[in-house]
Amino acid sequence: MKALLAAGARVNQADRLRRTPLQVASNWKRPEIAALLLDAGATVDSLALPYAALGGGSELVRLLLAHG
Repeated sequence: MKALLAAGARVNQADRLRRTPLQVASNWKRPEIAALLLDAGATVDSLALPYAALGGGSELVRLLLAHG
């Protein structure tokens, strides 16, 4: 992830299923990836927080709330 971000990856670019990288990181309960994305300017959108909350990812929920 760090290499992609260093190469200029767009942190808010949705994939073909209209999921942003932050949504995917939230869905997969990856707070370390979410933190990298947020530090790179990712926007906390309307789906990232519910994805994080559904699986009981309290660390991830706190991280998203602090940034959005």
